[in-house]
Amino acid sequence: MPEETYNEFEWSEKELPKIKAFFRKISHILNKFAQRHNLNIEKYYHDGPSWDFLFRHPEGGVCYIEVRMFDERHVELCGDWSIYEIDSGTGYDKNTSLIKCSTGKIELEKSLEKMLFWVLSWKRYDLKIIAKRSPDVKEQWTKEELDNYLKRRYPIPKI
Repeated sequence: MPEETYNEFEWSEKELPKIKAFFRKISHILNKFAQRHNLNIEKYYHDGPSWDFLFRHPEGGVCYIEVRMFDERHVELCGDWSIYEIDSGTGYDKNTSLIKCSTGKIELEKSLEKMLFWVLSWKRYDLKIIAKRSPDVKEQWTKEELDNYLKRRYPIPKI
């Protein structure tokens, strides 16, 4: 049996219109949440059925809250915080489990707020090491280039 291969054109033609239609129904809630808290939105990361809210953590590093399509009336939310120390080549991360939530305005708004404040409440000691490179590996970016990129892409959230 031949292996299935990813076909970006097929995804764009068949799946993306369904995903966009789903998010159109809740986009006003999601956009308002992003504006209220100064978060960047990334839509359909890696062709996924999700919108991600990007922001910086007060203790360093970057975070996202993912809102993933589950079914016609539900989404799943999860949060993640990661730090990468370019000097040591060490990556740290913490994330939540997926939490199912209704797409109803009140429940979705409350769940997004709760997730944001939960992720922002984490402390540095909550993170786990996820990657350690050998000392001879060269980095793609300098520390300054990486910091500038992250500052542009991941804003400081308003609480």
